[in-house]
Amino acid sequence: MKIGEIRELRVPLNAKISNSLVSFAEHDVSLVAVISDVMRHGRPVVGLGFNSIGRFAQSGILRERILPRILSAPAAKSFGENSFHCALWAYAWPKRPHVRVACHA
Repeated sequence: MKIGEIRELRVPLNAKISNSLVSFAEHDVSLVAVISDVMRHGRPVVGLGFNSIGRFAQSGILRERILPRILSAPAAKSFGENSFHCALWAYAWPKRPHVRVACHA
């Protein structure tokens, strides 16, 4: 599987939700679509993700740092199913070895 493109979109929550400290009415989230070269029913397989509700969108750091790192990494262009998230993490956060994700052998 290869990553063909990664898209990020800032989306407002538009919700009238609040607690005693925070109103989420003005908050937004980052939506991310990872578009692969795998085809199913004539369309590419797309992985979707978003950041936690209650936080602001991370558009800047995603577009300027994280997504370019992933797309420019030679080993991140092609990898097996079990190492997909491990390869992405390694290229997205190269200076954070103390943070680990569960990887399968």
